[in-house]
Amino acid sequence: MHKLVFALPLMMGLAVAAGAAYAADSVTVPNDTTVTTLLGKDPGKDSAYACFVRHYDAPHLASHPKQNVRDIKVFVDTTYDADAGREYDLTVGVGFRKFKREFDISGGCQTSVDGKNLLNCGADCDGGHFDITTNGQSSIMLSIPASVRLWDPASTDDGPGDAPKGADFGSDDKLFKLDRAALDQCTSVMNDDEKAAIAKLK
Repeated sequence: MHKLVFALPLMMGLAVAAGAAYAADSVTVPNDTTVTTLLGKDPGKDSAYACFVRHYDAPHLASHPKQNVRDIKVFVDTTYDADAGREYDLTVGVGFRKFKREFDISGGCQTSVDGKNLLNCGADCDGGHFDITTNGQSSIMLSIPASVRLWDPASTDDGPGDAPKGADFGSDDKLFKLDRAALDQCTSVMNDDEKAAIAKLK
């Protein structure tokens, strides 16, 4: 399991309360079109993957001083279970202004829990929640309405702790538009099993 740290510790209580409402395991509804929207095709009962990325250049960041996110990516890992239906696991990789290393958020998702979003996702260990909506066939919108728990690859803690100074979401870091990209652009947030499975697809 990832070692975890809190982003926006002042909102920790809100994040935990919100995250508790989102189950880590997900079950889709019959005739669900979520997977075709995310992947641009119907994978049937096969496992499938997608990657969405966004990089903000220096001029953009200069004009948005309250935005702390420099780079962000979303990796989608979806599998089909005969009993549970189609399940979704997402990992969000985040690069902040002051750090070279990438932090991440991971969790399981449900389809349209609130009737408004494509996916409602609960960060691991009741670490808050985030939502996905579509923006055409080649883009998604990632919404982070409250604090979420981040994993810091440099952390030596076994449990939640304080995020390093500067590793948090600014007031202008609530909604992100990400574009579909090649799977290898999400390699940094894949686990070993995912990398091996994708290698077999080539």
